[in-house]
Amino acid sequence: MRAYFTLTTLDPVILSQSTATTNNHQCLDYIPGSAILGLAASKLYPTLPATESFELFHSGKVIFGCALPFENGSLHLPMPASWHFPKGKNAVQNQQLHSKVISNQASRNFVRGTEQYKQCRTGYISAKGHIAEIKQGITTKTALENGSAKDGSLFSYAYLEANQSFLGFIEAEPAQLDTVKQTIAGTHYLGRSKASEFGRVAIEFISIDHQPQVKQSGNTLTLWLVSDAQVINAHGLATATPELADLIEGATGTLNHSSSFIRTHNASLFNQKRLGLDSELAMISKGSVLVYDEVQVTDQALQQISQTGVGLNRQLGLGQVIVNPAWSQSAQFAADAELFVGVSHQLQSKAAPAQPSSQLAHFIQRQLNQAQLQQDQQQQVQQLITDIANWYKRARKFNLIYPAHSAGPSSSQWRRVMETLRYNKTQWQQLLFDGENAICKAKNDPIGWGIKLPTGSEFSYALQTRISNAEPAMLLLACERLTRYDLSEAKELKKLCEELDIDFDFSKEGAN
Repeated sequence: MRAYFTLTTLDPVILSQSTATTNNHQCLDYIPGSAILGLAASKLYPTLPATESFELFHSGKVIFGCALPFENGSLHLPMPASWHFPKGKNAVQNQQLHSKVISNQASRNFVRGTEQYKQCRTGYISAKGHIAEIKQGITTKTALENGSAKDGSLFSYAYLEANQSFLGFIEAEPAQLDTVKQTIAGTHYLGRSKASEFGRVAIEFISIDHQPQVKQSGNTLTLWLVSDAQVINAHGLATATPELADLIEGATGTLNHSSSFIRTHNASLFNQKRLGLDSELAMISKGSVLVYDEVQVTDQALQQISQTGVGLNRQLGLGQVIVNPAWSQSAQFAADAELFVGVSHQLQSKAAPAQPSSQLAHFIQRQLNQAQLQQDQQQQVQQLITDIANWYKRARKFNLIYPAHSAGPSSSQWRRVMETLRYNKTQWQQLLFDGENAICKAKNDPIGWGIKLPTGSEFSYALQTRISNAEPAMLLLACERLTRYDLSEAKELKKLCEELDIDFDFSKEGAN
């Protein structure tokens, strides 16, 4: 039996990709199943007998699935590694998959032309082609010694920002499921630095009827990994190119190396008994696509792995797969194509407030509504300006820009954006970001719109993603304020940072 839950970050949450001692800890862009398992274990271990604790957390019978981005009432899954797009073109427009330029190179119908292709490596996508926006930030801390900061002990954490939702599941027997649901529903703390205003999340179980029927597709089988997987072969060794028998007992099939797209990484799991890390494990990364030919397998076996996953440590959320997704047989996608059997949930709408009964009350209500709208707009403008200032700051540090040198879009470039917003209320996004004559074009502007951010994206792409659903009036207000400074200059950027109360030590820029 499976129960779905939403996890909402009430505070920023730090979930590091690696537990190694490094200066900069990169953050996961999802909630791992191990974090949910650890939360439940911390609450239930002191109260349950040893046999029940073993059944819940060590037997592998209870699966704590990873919680993936949940936006606009829809679950978003990792971008398939077999999806590619021609170099020089955009795979995403306004947070929507540009289906006309995407090709699925795992399909037998794909024919390679003369174009050079680029792999869709990152991101999460819904069944309708919407791209999730995972908001992250960076915080810098220092170790303490005798109640004060320890010299030479600065380190940084990346974190998931607050007010973001993720959808996960727990697979268990009904009695075990009820125990876990009663324990973890509500407000809890996850991740690092829980004692310093990080980690508060809200977990709510919701009702979703999602039982897709898995069907075979001739003698070909496509497995799309939606979480990392740890697989061993018949000799007990970790493998990134498993045979079908390594994943499904009793099945036969040959891995098609030319049609499969597999990415790997290594991970070390923490061993609580030894209070240390185990040896590194070879993992097949989420988003990988495995294609098998000459397949002989039963429908029951396929249905089983779609529910419980493949490989080892499935109780931690590893090995979750989608079997023969809807996109797997198509080389190109229609604009309105259903890419896979989606998981969606319509949140209950709140009751409408009572209407005022007199003309005076109507007038007061209208004034209050207008004031609230203006306040909300000012808050959005302030947040956008803060984000842009942080991009400038991070771009300087990431690219080792000296204070005397310019970096990022200049004041005149922002004025062109402002003029576009002022006189083109309908096609401003195309004028800013599309085509060779785009105003915010990153090409041939490596220190301006094309400057790299620590996330790997360019300044232009970060801005396009951030304002995809914004109103032109709100952007115009932000540009009017941004053009008061030349943020490409360190001194001007410092003024804005001080005004916004952004902590940044300019003496540590560049090679210093």
